[in-house]
Amino acid sequence: MAAQTWGEEREYNVPLRREWLKAPKYKRAKKAVSALRAFIIKHMKADSVHIGPFLNDYIWKHGMRNPPHLVKVKTKKNEEGVAVVELLGKALPDLAKKEEEEKSKIKSVLERIAGEKTKKVFKKEKKVEEKKEETKEKVEEKKEETKEKVEEKKEDIKEKQEEKQVKAQQEVKQLPNEEKTETLQKQQKEQAAPKKTEGSKEKEQAGKKEIL
Repeated sequence: MAAQTWGEEREYNVPLRREWLKAPKYKRAKKAVSALRAFIIKHMKADSVHIGPFLNDYIWKHGMRNPPHLVKVKTKKNEEGVAVVELLGKALPDLAKKEEEEKSKIKSVLERIAGEKTKKVFKKEKKVEEKKEETKEKVEEKKEETKEKVEEKKEDIKEKQEEKQVKAQQEVKQLPNEEKTETLQKQQKEQAAPKKTEGSKEKEQAGKKEIL
């Protein structure tokens, strides 16, 4: 920043009572501040006024209902048309430092906001990843459950088949000896009897036709 050039320092006795009597009691201090600003703008031909902290405290010292009747101040104006006003006997505030402090505050606030936004984005990404992992785990659990169910069904079917075979064997054992022998003989005959081929079947049919 370029160094600011300031004009001559001036001192004023600013009357305030005439102005703040026009306002209601609960607005007298505010009216005193606006009267001070109007007085400095008029006499210093300034575009804006910056009131120092000591002067501000002096105006508000007895509350909003009892501002001072007059104030002794000193003031300076820079090239930009900004007049700095402070209580007489106190040092004028440095606007350049205040501007730098305000800029640094703004930067810190912006950085904090940016950091919070990045944190929020990071949290959202984490939540999305956690949801994906949860869905994967649920799918795997469902697959394992289906596999277990299929295996259980297969085991149940095997057990039922074995039970049926055991029951059939027990029923055969319970049959009398005669029936057992008959069933065995039938099975042996069926096994010993030659199976008729298609050629033999055709010959038998032709012989029957000739007899007729």
